[in-house]
Amino acid sequence: MRVETEAADDGRQIYDRIAVDVLEQLFQRAGRDDEGAMNVLEQYATDVGIDADAVSEAREVAEAAQFGGGE
Repeated sequence: MRVETEAADDGRQIYDRIAVDVLEQLFQRAGRDDEGAMNVLEQYATDVGIDADAVSEAREVAEAAQFGGGE
């Protein structure tokens, strides 16, 4: 039986998953610099048209990883 790609990830677009993954890594790097760098990255990401929810998710995951010790 074939599993539809949409069913495998609750219908989330591949683009959104990639954007969140890349932004998460960028937020982790920016977070090591300072909070201002994270704010600038968030603004740039939304300015270029990345969904604000995806940007927020990436930032939250990156912040959780930093506090949790993961990278």
